[in-house]
Amino acid sequence: MDQGPLVDSTGPTCVGACTGGCAIEKALSQPLCTGENVPATLVQRLDKAQGLISQAAGTSGKQKAKKLMRRGIKALKQAVGIAAKAAKKGEISSACAASVATEFGNAKTGADRWLHTR
Repeated sequence: MDQGPLVDSTGPTCVGACTGGCAIEKALSQPLCTGENVPATLVQRLDKAQGLISQAAGTSGKQKAKKLMRRGIKALKQAVGIAAKAAKKGEISSACAASVATEFGNAKTGADRWLHTR
């Protein structure tokens, strides 16, 4: 039975079989846009993506894990769009939007590798 992610004070750590999914989860837990007032819709989308990817990393069922990972990456892709619009409107800096896009790129690369090893 899954007891949820095990976390220490430094954030998610990568051990054993979870390494691939866990590495993506760890990358997403880094603070983005520090010191900026990030729109709630963007925060919610990033949280949703992180939650889905976290679930995927901790799910033993192959099909379910893959489905969760794909949904997490899709939510993250939506976050990139939200960030781009917010930057255009001047709600966040273009550096913040770029940082969200970079995180998405890194997570997508990691997820693609993770999905191939499943």
